[in-house]
Amino acid sequence: MTIVDLLDELLAVERRFWFIERLSAIKQTDEALKARLEIRTNLFVQVFFNETTGCLQLALIEGQRRIYGRDNEGGQWHLHPLGSTDAHVPTPEITAFPVRRFLTEIEQIMIDHDLI
Repeated sequence: MTIVDLLDELLAVERRFWFIERLSAIKQTDEALKARLEIRTNLFVQVFFNETTGCLQLALIEGQRRIYGRDNEGGQWHLHPLGSTDAHVPTPEITAFPVRRFLTEIEQIMIDHDLI
């Protein structure tokens, strides 16, 4: 994955998912990208990617705290489960469209826990 690939995916998911209000707070360097997918006031998805290391961090943030997350660090995927976000639960690798897959997961979480 490259920064350009991730930007393309972010633009696509902004239009695809009904609960995304807008893509905002994009900060980009030659090596990294940080972006926010706004859902509602005080609820958003934070995306961070470092192209050099391959580190990808996806987090559902409510207020100032992560309530759910999925990361790829050092080539290893892990989950920060709802209700236990300090945990690192190993998961299978996500090879294609990681943001879209993450948004599909949190869509159900938000419905189940009345977050939207």
